[in-house]
Amino acid sequence: MSRGPGGAWQPGHVRVEHRSLRRVGRGSSRALPFLAWPLVLLGIGTVLLRLAGASGQAYLALALGLLPLTLLPCYPIVVVAAFTRRRGLALVAGVLIVAHLVFIWPSIRPASEVAAVGRGAPTLTVLSLNTGGDRVDAAALYRLIIRARPDVVALLELTPRTAAALDKSGLASAYPHRLVKPADAPLAGAGLYSRIPIEDPSLLPTVTSTMPGATVHVGGVAVRVQAVHSAPPLGGLVGRWQAEHVALAKLARTTPEALVLAGDFNSGRQHPVWRKLTEAGLTDAHEARARGVVRTWPDDRPYLPALLDLDHIMVSRALVVLDVSERSGLGSDHKALVADLAVTDAARP
Repeated sequence: MSRGPGGAWQPGHVRVEHRSLRRVGRGSSRALPFLAWPLVLLGIGTVLLRLAGASGQAYLALALGLLPLTLLPCYPIVVVAAFTRRRGLALVAGVLIVAHLVFIWPSIRPASEVAAVGRGAPTLTVLSLNTGGDRVDAAALYRLIIRARPDVVALLELTPRTAAALDKSGLASAYPHRLVKPADAPLAGAGLYSRIPIEDPSLLPTVTSTMPGATVHVGGVAVRVQAVHSAPPLGGLVGRWQAEHVALAKLARTTPEALVLAGDFNSGRQHPVWRKLTEAGLTDAHEARARGVVRTWPDDRPYLPALLDLDHIMVSRALVVLDVSERSGLGSDHKALVADLAVTDAARP
């Protein structure tokens, strides 16, 4: 706006400025499809993979693991598309949002009140961590164990050096009951430590990773605790990854005692192999407490949040999840998990 010869304002310039702003708005509206459709098409592809149950290749397994995050852009897209009258874009993004909510509902639905049978029942606390080999800070891990006071500790990718450092810190006396098989080779080392006596210590058969397990008695009830470290679905390991989940599901179906699986499954809630475990009667501790959206890997990138839910504590129906939490900053690329479980009378033979 400017003054005319007599000092009066020239209103015509205002209309020109408004027309310029409208042109800018129209330009932004025209740019929206070019920005939004690639994200929407990515979401469509991921949803189709989820519905088809496809995870036989490494990139498919990764895509399904990232599904909850891949569909998040659809929320702002549907709002902007509605305001700019992009009806087709808004419709497709809206359908993807519905699919997203359906897929993640088991992870976010309200937690039920702890069952009455869980109140006053004896408890078992389990801690699990993929140590990342020698990357873990053994002193920090030992301090966590002493603070959390778990009854049983499952450590994966356990090397001889880390095992020796933990024992030197005091784990040898605090957790004398154990089945420990450290190794320097990837996926090979693992250890199961217990404050209470264990029975039937053994390595899980039919799998190639080191997965120690043992039975403990809590309030006179036998509970089988099984450390888990499945192969990652990378390269030629996808078949092994699938076979190990089949073996874990079989274990869940055939174990007469109450069962706890704890460790690095290298799978998440959107993978078909994960559903084999839930179909076998296992419950994820995080989902039981309405915290299934928690991500546990990676945990050692200062500027990158955890993206994948690879680590879990899963329990059979005779166990009630009282609480579950994650612990970071231990040097490993995985978060540690701690779960408090109530051992109910349903676990008695």
